[in-house]
Amino acid sequence: MVGISPKMAQTLVALDVDFTRVTTASSLQEGLRLALARRAAGSAGSRAQG
Repeated sequence: MVGISPKMAQTLVALDVDFTRVTTASSLQEGLRLALARRAAGSAGSRAQG
């Protein structure tokens, strides 16, 4: 998750939203890096099984 405003973050915390399974990043650049790395890892795993 990237790009949420401080107010939205406060609201989500106040609503007790569970973020234990959500990957967060401090910037769009970092979020894209994480997403591409996850995608590459998933692609490699599916090729190995197929």
